[in-house]
Amino acid sequence: MSGELAAKLSGVLGSLYDAALEPEQWPAVLAAIRTAVGAEVSALFHWDAGASPVTGNVSAISGYPESSVATYEKYFSRIDIRRPAVTGLPPGTVYLDDRQMAFADVSRSEIFHDFYRPRGLGHCMAAQFFADPVRISMLSVHRPLSHGAFRPDEVAFFESLTPHLIRALQLQRQLARARHVAQGMAVGLDHFQIAVILVDRDAKANACRPPPRTRAVGCTRISVAP
Repeated sequence: MSGELAAKLSGVLGSLYDAALEPEQWPAVLAAIRTAVGAEVSALFHWDAGASPVTGNVSAISGYPESSVATYEKYFSRIDIRRPAVTGLPPGTVYLDDRQMAFADVSRSEIFHDFYRPRGLGHCMAAQFFADPVRISMLSVHRPLSHGAFRPDEVAFFESLTPHLIRALQLQRQLARARHVAQGMAVGLDHFQIAVILVDRDAKANACRPPPRTRAVGCTRISVAP
């Protein structure tokens, strides 16, 4: 990987883990990734039923107009010959045209002629992140047809990024679960008819307040470990 791409990787990683904390930042991360590898578009789809309720989902795009995404999902997703090749790989393994599938075969497909070629798109890199029935996750980048195949240093950049994407999505899942638990505790506390003192493992109080619109008639101590 060139020094320039290594510097870009360092910058993308900071934004990547920020997005795990603030999911609305995912489109900016995708824009940085596609720019780094000379791609025209990038798309991330992450569906996670493991968080209950489902709060860990991401659907973010960069470079695609909304109309193209709708067209792909409505029809072309079912005939995308690259998708089985990507999902058949071990999680985190990068798919690359002319590595797992000849680009000549891709270029003869219906989806290439009717979807990618009219948009000027050619070679693709992609990876799925989890072999888990409750999680479906894939990132893909496509570069202009006129640019040819991805260079080895661009592939190295993408391969170096992939394990961090997996960790960031795992972190997002854990944070989503923690937020759900915290929200549930807050709702439960607001239904108490007595005041509540929350203490840490050293029995030091964190808060004591009656729920809204209620009168404190007693005080119960609940111990919550950090």
